[in-house]
Amino acid sequence: MSLSNARAQFITLPNELLQLICSFVGVCFVFPGEKRDIYAVLAQTNSRLRSFALPCYFNKIDIPKFNVKARTKFVQDAGYIDAVRCLRLGSRDFARCARKRIYLCIDLPLIPRLRELICMDRAIDYVFLHCLAKHSKYQSRLQHISLCWCDDRLPDIQLWFPQLKTLCLALCAPVHLESPFSAPSLTALSICHHRLSPQSCASVNTCFPNLCILSLYHTGIEFMELCSIIETAPSLCEVTYRPRVPKQILLGHLIPVIVGESSFDIQDPAFQASHWPVNYTWRNVAFVNLAFVRKPVKSPTENSPKYSLISLSLERRDLGDERDDLMEILESFPCQTTIEELCIGIAICPNSDLTFDDYMLKVANSLRQWPCLRRFAFAGDLEGCCAFWALQPRDIPILDYITAPGADDEKLLTIEDAERFLQYIADNEYQDFVSEMLEILELPEDAVLDPSMELMPLWEVRHEVEVSAAVREMAKLCPTLEEFVWYIDRLESIEKQSSWHWKVRRKGDGSVDRVLGSLFWPDSCRPVFPPFGDYALVGEERKSAENHGWPKTAFRQS
Repeated sequence: MSLSNARAQFITLPNELLQLICSFVGVCFVFPGEKRDIYAVLAQTNSRLRSFALPCYFNKIDIPKFNVKARTKFVQDAGYIDAVRCLRLGSRDFARCARKRIYLCIDLPLIPRLRELICMDRAIDYVFLHCLAKHSKYQSRLQHISLCWCDDRLPDIQLWFPQLKTLCLALCAPVHLESPFSAPSLTALSICHHRLSPQSCASVNTCFPNLCILSLYHTGIEFMELCSIIETAPSLCEVTYRPRVPKQILLGHLIPVIVGESSFDIQDPAFQASHWPVNYTWRNVAFVNLAFVRKPVKSPTENSPKYSLISLSLERRDLGDERDDLMEILESFPCQTTIEELCIGIAICPNSDLTFDDYMLKVANSLRQWPCLRRFAFAGDLEGCCAFWALQPRDIPILDYITAPGADDEKLLTIEDAERFLQYIADNEYQDFVSEMLEILELPEDAVLDPSMELMPLWEVRHEVEVSAAVREMAKLCPTLEEFVWYIDRLESIEKQSSWHWKVRRKGDGSVDRVLGSLFWPDSCRPVFPPFGDYALVGEERKSAENHGWPKTAFRQS
């Protein structure tokens, strides 16, 4: 087919198919280093694509510096004000909102078909929200609101916005719900920075009878309060909990609450319950942050779980315990048969005699018991616990550290960094390092290494064979596995983490065709891959983060 014919056929596609195609592209690289929205590119192609693309392009307006009137006037003059569905003022980051200035409602123009309002950079109060609600078109159409809220009371939003489905609040102070308060249309609630009052927490099921998604970020809400909310809200199926003050929680207290079979009161979530078995089991796995997705069991019996667990994420910053919580979960956790997504950032301390291959084979064998697992990630510093292989006469320093060079405390990013680090060790080890580098790069023995060359791609090449073999074995023994991520750094590195992302490609009969991996590390020229805390989100929270905060290219490399 000629290029002109292909172009002609593309132009004649219906808008629904064009939108589907564009959803897989996101941005276009027009020139090296210059990115443009796909709809902006199509709008400059021809009149047919322009008529399709411009309403989509103006569907969401981002105004980072609050020049709202000028931006919306431009859209209105262009004749596309009715196409706007989402207005975002300032930052898109829910967790980094500022509260320095109050936003005035008079600054907000009338956008008749607005469905979503995001304003996280400037605080909004009761007066602003009331003025917004008095616009009848806003009142009847707004479905998603994300605000930096600076009042100590929250009004009856159902009365003001009867179609509201999602409410995200970054609180400047603790908030109580005004009485009477009822929001039966609300299905998703996110709270950040401060907390709902204890009285409001106790009445969540009454105030939000159809709540499905609850997200609590950096709040003072205690784990016991969260358990009470989960137990009294039968519609609640998705929870994210990241408290402001990290407090240890044992997994044995959480799981019965999630699946709806808790028959014992929790005395202290950081300590074992008296009715637990004495021997160390999965119940004693400790964590701080959690997220899960559950779904109701269709016809539960009297003594059986009321919910099945679909997704589970656990994260703990202090990984000093000399035990292997990862294997404890993989080998003896009771909910393996229903879980589709598992992200574990907890204590990993394998037997020091194990090689990397030995340990990953143990992980792979344990995945036999997880028949529905699609996405699996773990974060753990294996350095000092196991080696890539048993020591050989030519064990290469730096290149054979199980912690990637860019993830090490020394931050050995380039050959120059490595040479400076290795000048204090034996000459023969340094020569082994240089020889191996030349061999990987396929350079002659007398070649001079470029001191600015990055080490991480070379570390990746050297260990790709054994890591890909481990992932292939996982995929072979777990026939549903689609994606695996190994976070190589210590979890204390919150913002910048190195990770090895793997995709599994299968044949028509379900057998493994190939596994494709990409290594990501901080300050590289490769696309940014989300840190563990972002990747470990589940359900709708993960979709929202991917749509608003993650570079899509990082998820489509393979």
